Amino acid sequence: MKAKSMLVLAALVLCFFYLAVLALLQHPAVSDEYRRYFITGESGLSPAQVGRLQALEMGGTLNFRSDRLGFDSWSNAENEYRWSLGKTPKLHFLVDSPQNAEALKGLALRFQPHGQQIVRIYVNDHLLYDEQADAQGPVIATLSLPPALIRQGHNIIRFELPNARMPGNGDPRVLGVALFELVLNPV
Repeated sequence: MKAKSMLVLAALVLCFFYLAVLALLQHPAVSDEYRRYFITGESGLSPAQVGRLQALEMGGTLNFRSDRLGFDSWSNAENEYRWSLGKTPKLHFLVDSPQNAEALKGLALRFQPHGQQIVRIYVNDHLLYDEQADAQGPVIATLSLPPALIRQGHNIIRFELPNARMPGNGDPRVLGVALFELVLNPV
């Protein structure tokens, strides 16, 4: 009888141990970047890539190779551009101070659509551009940034490209736009 109650007690302790482990797994104490990349899959930018981002310098132009942009769901840089991969690529960038966040009043993105595309561009989840573009030539999307939209720290430019598709030449990538550059505070 005593052995049986010891066995039941051991089984209960083991059950409580596994319940505690499961509870910890449901809410691990990790950074937001780690959670978005490794756990939820919301980001294609690893915590190491986020850690290497440098803050924007106000004014000027960032090209498709810039180390001041984090390329989430974009191809490796090609000779003149970088292709979006999938239907919702993102550009991540950092702003180092409230003064610089306030100073950033506009952005211009120069890109070439892959065929006819509906292009929606969001900055920090606010829709700022919604146009149909075609492959006749490069498009310049000029975005006016409302006050307080850009914040100190991590900011995201998200594209929605519902017509992104494989090019049909054996390339398995789903392409939407080829990004050339991002201009800060265009005149």
